Amino acid sequence: MSFVADVDSAANTHPEVVGELLRMCLEAGASSVRVLDHAFRAGRSSLETSGILASCEGVREGLCHNLTSERHYREITLDGARDMHRNAIMRDVLEADVLIAAPVAKTNSSTGVSLALKGQMGLVLDRGSMHSRYDLDTAIVDLCSRIKPSLAVVDATRVLSTNGPYGPGLVLRPSEVIASPDPVAADAQTVASYTWYGRRVAPRQVGHIALAHARGLGRMDVENLNVQRLVL
Repeated sequence: MSFVADVDSAANTHPEVVGELLRMCLEAGASSVRVLDHAFRAGRSSLETSGILASCEGVREGLCHNLTSERHYREITLDGARDMHRNAIMRDVLEADVLIAAPVAKTNSSTGVSLALKGQMGLVLDRGSMHSRYDLDTAIVDLCSRIKPSLAVVDATRVLSTNGPYGPGLVLRPSEVIASPDPVAADAQTVASYTWYGRRVAPRQVGHIALAHARGLGRMDVENLNVQRLVL
């Protein structure tokens, strides 16, 4: 929900995916759930235009937030980092028992694709330094080493296969969702499943996915994993 864009643009996660995931968390017994992002514009415009705020409010009020103020963040040291050793991360994220990444599947002009791993940048205060001060792919993996999602749910109901992350671009409509407790595998499976910029791309060709695999955050060799397909 980072962008002021509607559902058809595929720039944000589909509100129905977010709402259903929220509902499932509450039904599973979660005592507290928050849907969070650090959007590119302060206020409620991106939450409202994306449809995500209304979807969340339809499940339970007061759970969906765009956190842009410094008071919502705490600067920490990223132990074991290779390049980005410090950044400020959302306090709610640092205190959470479970972190779920729920990105839309889309291209990105800086990293090739933006999925579960790249999407963790939406939980930090200073995204700009990740682009300007550090190697971006390495910084993404440094960040994910500290706030690795327990579950990745990639929304591929629509795939923004060109001109991401904002669009407008070519939108594919696979009507699929890819989920895994391994965010690297989820990203790799998503990359392997669709065309990007009009061609097929191997997971190893995406810098931060290959680095995350090499540093032991998960597996990108999806051809060797047990992938179950459900038709609903």
